[in-house]
Amino acid sequence: MIPMPVASTNQLRVGVEKYPLLQLHFHAPSEHTLKGKAFPLEIHFVNAADNGKLAVVGVLVKEGATNAEFQKILDNAPLLEGTNTPPDMLVFPWRLLPADRTHFYNYAGSLTTPPCTEGVGWHVLSQPIEVSQTQITQFEALYNDNARHTQALMVVL
Repeated sequence: MIPMPVASTNQLRVGVEKYPLLQLHFHAPSEHTLKGKAFPLEIHFVNAADNGKLAVVGVLVKEGATNAEFQKILDNAPLLEGTNTPPDMLVFPWRLLPADRTHFYNYAGSLTTPPCTEGVGWHVLSQPIEVSQTQITQFEALYNDNARHTQALMVVL
């Protein structure tokens, strides 16, 4: 999992609260399922409010058309391994979001990587984006099985 730094102008708004985007990263396979179905990839957009609260937007990724923005990341991924400074590359996060950003699943959870910080507001978009099978294969060759296993759903009554 290589975190991609992003421009500070990107942000998530939840009500009146603003969460600037810190970074985005990818997991293979997906860490969330939709109606019990796993996806080949998932993107996490990690955001933090000024008060330290975290909010993550999860985007499920299915096989389909080639995604030019994802290809830019793939083309540079080997250069990012083990470095804190990526090559001079401009990533447009909104190009990795589906057209429908109004339908999502929301829950309070934790980060999925150590230290698995709790109190994270999750927003998993219900519409996946597409990347090609070639892109999925290319990603898996670099970073396969870097996902936390799906956790049991807890229902609070």
